[in-house]
Amino acid sequence: MTFRAFPLLLALVVALAGCDSTSDEPDVERSYSKSIVREAASGFEATLLAQAEATYPSRDSVVAAAQDPSFVPETEYWYYSRFDGVNIPYAITGDAVTYYADLIDALEAGEELQSLTIAELDYQARVSFREAYTFEGPDPLTLEPLPPESFERVYVVEMSLAWSQYCGPLCAMWIDHERVVVFDEAGTLLRVYLDGARPVAVS
Repeated sequence: MTFRAFPLLLALVVALAGCDSTSDEPDVERSYSKSIVREAASGFEATLLAQAEATYPSRDSVVAAAQDPSFVPETEYWYYSRFDGVNIPYAITGDAVTYYADLIDALEAGEELQSLTIAELDYQARVSFREAYTFEGPDPLTLEPLPPESFERVYVVEMSLAWSQYCGPLCAMWIDHERVVVFDEAGTLLRVYLDGARPVAVS
């Protein structure tokens, strides 16, 4: 009995060894999404929104926030740092929105950073005319209250950008950034608020 069963057992082992052990392994689940919403009630307001997105902080301020000044480019310097191959914004600009939107497209196409299995972009910008407007809020880095500043008859562009990425418990990042841009009634730029480095959640 033992001698006759041995060839059968050996044949079974050989057959199992020849099986593709990865055939039953599930594909990596991936999820990439983006939402970009721009709200403007008129062509004039749309122009102001585009101008707000095209406005950059001083390059010196971005360099001062960067750990490595050479990392900051000569143009399109909306970012000051990077984590796991993804830039971290100093200011919300149109180029910043395009960067994250293009990154979502590249992830979906399998062209870049395939270690990221989940990534999401949510950008919202809206323009509103205010008879009176007072900017109030904390410094995004120190959380200390910023001096309030009041205006009359102005256009206010409010921008928010949220980005999240995940490739495992120890390689995730969440970004939440805001920007407020104030124009006078004629469309002249008056103030830009909330640019700068701010805490970024990583794991």
